[in-house]
Amino acid sequence: MKSLPMKLALADLPYDRTALLSLSDQIVASLRFSNEDKGKARSACRHLADALDRCRGKALEQRWRDFEKSVWPLWAKGVNRPSTLWTWGARVLVPARIVVPTMEWLSNIRVNQWIERFPEGDPLVEQHKLLLKATGGIRWASTHSRHLAVCSGLRLLLVRSYESVHQIQDEDLKTVSLRYSKGIDVLDAALCALGVFSRSPKHGSTRHSRHRLLTIPELVDVTCTPRRFREVMVLYLEAYSTRVSDVYTTRRGKSVAIAHFWRFLEEKHPEVKSSA
Repeated sequence: MKSLPMKLALADLPYDRTALLSLSDQIVASLRFSNEDKGKARSACRHLADALDRCRGKALEQRWRDFEKSVWPLWAKGVNRPSTLWTWGARVLVPARIVVPTMEWLSNIRVNQWIERFPEGDPLVEQHKLLLKATGGIRWASTHSRHLAVCSGLRLLLVRSYESVHQIQDEDLKTVSLRYSKGIDVLDAALCALGVFSRSPKHGSTRHSRHRLLTIPELVDVTCTPRRFREVMVLYLEAYSTRVSDVYTTRRGKSVAIAHFWRFLEEKHPEVKSSA
């Protein structure tokens, strides 16, 4: 099995076109491309270097940031594109961790397709497989949602410079979901299944709540369940969480709905209450 060559820490060093292209050539050689496509990738890297030559900044990372803001948006609109394969230079440098992209830039990139071409044994390839397996077990999510979750997880690894999904933190998901919510709920569930988070999966607004999640007895109390039904409500919700779904919002919705039913029953049928 081929593995990627050792990657030098070029990003924070003074920009050196020759060193960048030498390293990119080594990376391209390791990719699962045909020889023809490897030639195209090397050409695309040279076009990217041409753009970086004109960008502002002393270090490579500074020039990459300027490239993201000033050059890439024009290329995306078809303005001054160097070739039809205008994305391929970035396709080499970003997954190879030569530069660290921003989430704004990466949010619409099909990063999973970029990573698939890297050699077996590459850390990102291994993490991609792990995310595919974890999301594949989430039956309530659609195929498209699972795909979005995998892409969101890979983007976090690249933006945060993480080597493993086990480095992802709650705060990462909270920050990303504020602006880039695609697949975050499914990713959250996958990370919980992998043991990254020792909690139940969070959904939507519960991720941003400043308050702790209520326990089942507390839910039964705050929903004003009639006292005579509270014990059986606790038992029901505990069984539901174990056998059906442990999603907090679902559990809360169940407790509200059933508590409403008990109150309605007592109001419309006072004999039920008096027979207690």
